[in-house]
Amino acid sequence: MQQRYLNIAWVLTAIVAIWAIIAGNVDSIPYWTIAIPAVLAGFWWAFGRGFLGIERDDAKK
Repeated sequence: MQQRYLNIAWVLTAIVAIWAIIAGNVDSIPYWTIAIPAVLAGFWWAFGRGFLGIERDDAKK
């Protein structure tokens, strides 16, 4: 499950990076649209383990 969490997290991060490059190079895409995938990626990094049911090791102590 940990690998699945990381795979999803890195794919979302790559989407943010690619979208930022595209939005920066194309004048027809507003810059604020970068925030949409960035917020999704940030929430996944913060809460994805809980969504998948993975407990953190330090939470057991």
